[in-house]
Amino acid sequence: MKKIILFLSCIFIALFSFAQIQISGNITSEEGGVLPAVNVMIKNHNTGTTTDMNGDYKITVENKTNTLVFSFIGFETQEIIVSNNTIINVKMAISSIDLDKVVVTASRKKEKLLEAPASIAVISAKEIEGNVSLQPIDNIEEVSGIDVSRTGLTSSNVASRGFNNVFSGSLLTMVDNRVASVPSLRVNSSQLIPGNSDDIASIEVLKGPASAIYGPFSSNGVMHILTKSPFNINGKSETKVSFGIGERDVTSTSVRHSTKLSDKLAFKISVNRIQGNDWEYIDQAEIEAAADFAGATGRDSSYIYLHIQNPDSTGGRYWTGDSVSVVRDNSINNWNIDGRVDYKINNKSKIILAAGHSVINGIELTGLGAGQGINWSYDYYQARYMNNNFFAQVYKNISNAGDSYLRRTGDLLVDKSEFISYQAQNTSNVGELTLTYGIDAFLTRPNTEGTINGQFEDDDNIDEIGYYVQGKWALNDKVDIIGAIRSDEHTWVEGNQISPRMAFIYKASPQSTFRATYNKAFESPSALNSSLDIMAGTLPTGIGVIGRGNRNGLTFSRDDVSGVLQYAMPSYGALDLLFSENFYNLNDPMASNVPFYLVQNGLIEQIAIANGGDSLAFASAAAMVNEIFPNPLMGLSNTLMILNLDEETSATQPFILVDPENIVDIKAIKNSVNETKEIGYKGMISDHLSVSVDVWKTEYKDFISPLTVQTPNVFVDPTSAFMALSDPNAINTSSPYYSGLLFILDDVAMGGNGDGSIVDEMTALIAQIPYGTVTPHEDANILMTYANFGDVEVSGVDISGTFYISNKTKIGGSASFVDKDQFETE
Repeated sequence: MKKIILFLSCIFIALFSFAQIQISGNITSEEGGVLPAVNVMIKNHNTGTTTDMNGDYKITVENKTNTLVFSFIGFETQEIIVSNNTIINVKMAISSIDLDKVVVTASRKKEKLLEAPASIAVISAKEIEGNVSLQPIDNIEEVSGIDVSRTGLTSSNVASRGFNNVFSGSLLTMVDNRVASVPSLRVNSSQLIPGNSDDIASIEVLKGPASAIYGPFSSNGVMHILTKSPFNINGKSETKVSFGIGERDVTSTSVRHSTKLSDKLAFKISVNRIQGNDWEYIDQAEIEAAADFAGATGRDSSYIYLHIQNPDSTGGRYWTGDSVSVVRDNSINNWNIDGRVDYKINNKSKIILAAGHSVINGIELTGLGAGQGINWSYDYYQARYMNNNFFAQVYKNISNAGDSYLRRTGDLLVDKSEFISYQAQNTSNVGELTLTYGIDAFLTRPNTEGTINGQFEDDDNIDEIGYYVQGKWALNDKVDIIGAIRSDEHTWVEGNQISPRMAFIYKASPQSTFRATYNKAFESPSALNSSLDIMAGTLPTGIGVIGRGNRNGLTFSRDDVSGVLQYAMPSYGALDLLFSENFYNLNDPMASNVPFYLVQNGLIEQIAIANGGDSLAFASAAAMVNEIFPNPLMGLSNTLMILNLDEETSATQPFILVDPENIVDIKAIKNSVNETKEIGYKGMISDHLSVSVDVWKTEYKDFISPLTVQTPNVFVDPTSAFMALSDPNAINTSSPYYSGLLFILDDVAMGGNGDGSIVDEMTALIAQIPYGTVTPHEDANILMTYANFGDVEVSGVDISGTFYISNKTKIGGSASFVDKDQFETE
């Protein structure tokens, strides 16, 4: 019996073994890349294996009706019936995720997103179509590491991993390889960019420095808008019309049309218009400036009187005869037109010609307060040639400020500037080494007719020439090493600026990479940094506020013997006979009496006007005041305070106290340099979840400030004024006129404290007058300028993730941390 059982068992085992089938094969991507660790499972069984480092596998199945399931993160799952096959090779297609995209911004040539030597976010045309946006920047608000600060419905300031500020140009904005900022101002004004959302193929955002490839303007990253080719349409022609309405009476209308005239020639044209009413805001500085001007000239304070600055800002300004309401015009009326022609010379080369025109009307914030944009126009003309790996282009951007003006001063802005660029680039392969090299020429040609660049108008051109080379070496299938270096020359910067880049990329899998990078970048001075010269306002004492470029530095006047800081005073009419020196030392006992005399003159004017205002009334008032205050004040000393331009605090604290010991000479502006070290990961961590993580640290040297007040004003120290006024010889209380002045100043109803003395009230009046300015110049104007603030260290983390519910549905999120949003300066 035992022999029979053993015999049957052998037959069963033999039959079973005969039924099993061994399958082997190799798994690759569609592009031929080896795929290790691919899951190979028998469907509806718990049996499976994985591919080895060469993409090979072996698996045994029960019979030919079994189905093998091939799955790998980031690739489409495939099911194959065994049938009569014993060798099954599979090419796996990349799944519909963002990681398979091709980008051009990181290296100025096409490369896989995962293999780019920088942190890049891509917003696709499909995502843009799903967004409600009035400007391109609206589409990047959710990108990690990007800070978008809205200043209006259609205006924003944007920064990447840096310090955002009004009138910012820190993030290089490009459209189809063209720098798209306002020519001489180098400001990102996305509402001036011709085109519309229907024409955008993608937006690539490079976070972090990019000077090694792009040179000037890119030390804090790049936003590159790529538009659609007119060839990429279904059929011979395609037209799309979009219309939107929203709150604040917003209407948006856009039209895009493309036509393929032949297999070689196609064109497109797009038109866009946005209308609406911007958010209301009342700027007290505008109202006060209008009131001060009206009070000084006897005009109606409900109007802003339009002026134009002389070519030299210190030469004054004149009224054009026109005026506008002090109430802001918040209406928006922007429109643009954009066109492009593509011509394919052959399969390898083509020529692209493009041009655009835009006009905006609305409020635009600047470092000198709000500007009222009226028919501000922007034009560009661009020609590109591409032949295999060679690229060349020339383009010109033109700005015209139209009838725009600054609201705080009423000064008209003239800007007819141009930005011209010539560029060439080529890519060559030498074995495993891919070299990309090129030359850029950026020519900035400001033309402001003296209204923005004042005294620098005839000496404000900027030439910037850069040379660069980048090499990518594929060490093996897993590792790429990338190095780049660039040299730039700048008209206002001494010597060459060298920008290196190093990157190490490890491809852990076809859908997962680690990156370590080092960048050294520079930010070259703009035309504003070097050539700005514009009147920004005037204090009631007649001291002007001027925004001025810092090409020569500020060396404050000091006493030759004692080294004490000195200050200048504006013209004070009759007082000029007493105070005619160019500079006075701080705490000069006689010059410190100027506010005392100004208060006396104010009292004389008030008393005279109250008594008829004729010459006899003025003479009598002067005799009365002079009898009450027979002598100059003795023992007066000074304090220094900086004009406060912070709109949130300036109403209650118009000036900020500063220690004279902290007033140091300011060197001429020079380029800011930053070094960034970064590690990053991008890839799929499950079948449905992609993650991007960047950890970075940036060290800035000679960080460039925004437009900032650099010259403090001189005041009388209130304690010294109180002590001086308390001297029995300072106020003649026995004068028969004293009781009348006491009633005027000490009465609680008039703002006094009712203590029976005018010492407190006179102290307050004297101590609140900014009567001089610590300045390098003989004029007392307050200077706002740019300065290198020293060294700043910033670090941060950017995280973003996308969960793919299906090929058509996904959920995404992002978060960023930066360890600083402000820093202290000396």
